[in-house]
Amino acid sequence: MSYATRAMIEDIWGPQFLVDLLPADVDADAAVAGAIERASAEIDTHLSARYPTPIAGQPQALVTPAVSIAVYNLAIRHSTLTDTIEDRYKQAVELLKR
Repeated sequence: MSYATRAMIEDIWGPQFLVDLLPADVDADAAVAGAIERASAEIDTHLSARYPTPIAGQPQALVTPAVSIAVYNLAIRHSTLTDTIEDRYKQAVELLKR
């Protein structure tokens, strides 16, 4: 169960963002799909103590955290981590903890 899509990443960060973030020799579709799956699994880990997971559908409240975590996963894997990406990741995790 994914809480985000590539289109959602591009909607929040801009259409050129993933092209700029990922090296040219990386299969962008596979990298993005993997990052989204890892982000969704991380969200489920945080929420599983309080709710049955995965959460049905794509709740709007989980889209931004899912996108932030997926982008963080891509950035740390490809050595393109910025302060903004790290800050958004930390904010997403803090939201999920609440």
